[in-house]
Amino acid sequence: MASIFGGNVLYYPGCVTKFFLKDVQDAYESLLTKFGIKFIKLKEGEKCCGLEAFEAGYKDDFNDIVAKNEDIFRAKGVSSIITNCPRCHYTFKNNYGIPTEHIISVILKNVKKLERKSGTLTYYDTCTLGRKCGIYNEPREILKAVGYNVVDLHDCKEKTLCCGAGGGLKRNSPRVAEKVAQIVLSQVKTNALVTSDPLCYQHLKENSNGIKVYELSEVLL
Repeated sequence: MASIFGGNVLYYPGCVTKFFLKDVQDAYESLLTKFGIKFIKLKEGEKCCGLEAFEAGYKDDFNDIVAKNEDIFRAKGVSSIITNCPRCHYTFKNNYGIPTEHIISVILKNVKKLERKSGTLTYYDTCTLGRKCGIYNEPREILKAVGYNVVDLHDCKEKTLCCGAGGGLKRNSPRVAEKVAQIVLSQVKTNALVTSDPLCYQHLKENSNGIKVYELSEVLL
């Protein structure tokens, strides 16, 4: 994999955040600015990371996406990427020649710059961020550091049930996906649920039955 050289830090929101969760994108940009991190955006030049094509078995198409994205990153002088999307984080880190950091790591390093909060929240571990990226404790550390009382959905974080939106289930069997989300929500013992995956956040919020569902950035600002 070719190395990408430049001096710019790229904030990469990912497809779900960019096209469906503008408020979440704005929140993360506000956090990065608050931390004093200078970053660039690709705006309309941003493309999919390619994970969907890879997981569907279209390896040649995935390699084409990687090559095109690397050309864009190189042209923009991108030296590293910060993303709030677990899928983009996983894909860039393992398939691109560019250092990538999930925004949770950035927030944790700057957590003392955040205002104090209060309240009790349930934290929901997502499939990609947890099982694929190994990020379990960091979000909890952030929430506790700003003052929240954090409740776990399960004792074994690795066995947390999928929200129902992943693996193409929502697209191919939406009713099944909704039932899975309802099962997850039925296990929540607090009035509020927080997650760090835009896809899970969107799906659980759509199926919420009185429980307030938040994306991590929403409870930090």
